[in-house]
Amino acid sequence: MSKTFKQTSLFYIPAILSLALLVIGSGSYYLVYSYLPAKEEREASAKKLLPLKNVLLDRVMIVGAKTLLILTCVDDKPDLCKAGDIGQWKLKAPMEAKGDSSAISQTLESIRDIAPEETIDLTEDESKQAAQEYGFYTNPRKLVIETLDKKTFTLFFGDNHPFNPQTYVVVASGTTLEEAFKAKKLYLVSSRELDVFEKKPVYFRDKRISLSVANDISELSINNPSAKNSPSEFKLKKEGASWVTTQQPSSDKIDSKEVMSWLSKLTGLEAQDIAFEDQATKPAKTFLNGTTLKLKTTLLTQSQMTETMEFRARKDGKTIYVLTSRLLPVFEIQPNDLTLVAKTLSDFKQKPSATEQEKASINPNGSVKQDK
Repeated sequence: MSKTFKQTSLFYIPAILSLALLVIGSGSYYLVYSYLPAKEEREASAKKLLPLKNVLLDRVMIVGAKTLLILTCVDDKPDLCKAGDIGQWKLKAPMEAKGDSSAISQTLESIRDIAPEETIDLTEDESKQAAQEYGFYTNPRKLVIETLDKKTFTLFFGDNHPFNPQTYVVVASGTTLEEAFKAKKLYLVSSRELDVFEKKPVYFRDKRISLSVANDISELSINNPSAKNSPSEFKLKKEGASWVTTQQPSSDKIDSKEVMSWLSKLTGLEAQDIAFEDQATKPAKTFLNGTTLKLKTTLLTQSQMTETMEFRARKDGKTIYVLTSRLLPVFEIQPNDLTLVAKTLSDFKQKPSATEQEKASINPNGSVKQDK
């Protein structure tokens, strides 16, 4: 081999090694960050009881022994009707109401991720007796998932395991137990999966009490019957970026940040439950006659939309009932929520700074004022 050839070969060796390292590095990166995670995700998805990954959903039914909840996706973008996505949903039963997209999304994600902790293979004879033996008739509970392409999957829940915190379930590509047991598979899942049957309808519905947006409010009035050392009724209006009072003396400075903070709390209130679906019904009116007014607020938006909210309570004061002029239900909130929004004019007045307080304590001759 000539000396020139050897020198030329030695010249290319570093380049070849660099290229080899680049190929190995790229392959390792793909293996660690793309192939293996995707493989693990596929394997994890295959273990789930319901094939709902990236599936467009149409309707979900949560059926208990005495309860029926129906959720329907009403989003203009069907791609957002997948489990785990924040789409627009509607509660269709036991009443019709706008859905809480976040709460429904979390629930559907949990349903999608239900996986067996144990799998029991059944014989032909065992599968015929299993429905009765494992409590699928005596304690009927099921989740029915209907997809946009007209497929139906049902997850049936039976008895709890006698010793472990687990529950027996079977899966059907359809709606009947007979279809579920044709697969001759019985599964044990965590008993935590039963939590979905304990949720009240209010959990799935839009729990907002106010339809107003804090930044859109131009005027407000408050009637606080329990106000002390301050007017029980007062009004504030927005001038530019600042809030001012219409009360006398109108020279009182209002803390605009405090007003906006209060508006955010008020318009962000959420119901913990619904006392009555329609405040105009006779039962609701009769009930409300036994309550007293704790707070009344009126908001006027820049588009001249008015929203009035009344906060009422019975003698025990354990629950606060809220009526609004723009929504039908009588909402329930905690007393602590009322405390957050039951403000007086004094609460909104701008507090003097330390410098202003110091100046106010000095006489014109320079001496310090003495408390009498």
